[in-house]
Amino acid sequence: MEFLKLVAYLHVRFGNPRSALSYLRVLARLSPLDPGIRRSLALAFLRCGDAGAAARAATEAETMKDTPRGLSATRLLLGLSRMRLGEHEGAREACDGFLQGRTATT
Repeated sequence: MEFLKLVAYLHVRFGNPRSALSYLRVLARLSPLDPGIRRSLALAFLRCGDAGAAARAATEAETMKDTPRGLSATRLLLGLSRMRLGEHEGAREACDGFLQGRTATT
């Protein structure tokens, strides 16, 4: 699993998010309760231009058990996704959650 995560990260990081989606979907099936994988999916979908799928992945991650920092990162991705969807109030709420989480963990 760690190898698949690394390959997916490299694809997202170096400009090939569509390829990363294949790996991340497999990882999501192998580890359905891992919020980090859902966050990675959200980022890959954002980089592919699919804000709706990114918002769904981030929303799933938000419902999973996570660290305060992880939850904060999830809310940032959710805010960006909602902003790109034109859901400004939802984006504002998610970003407020991000900021509250960041101040609580520092």
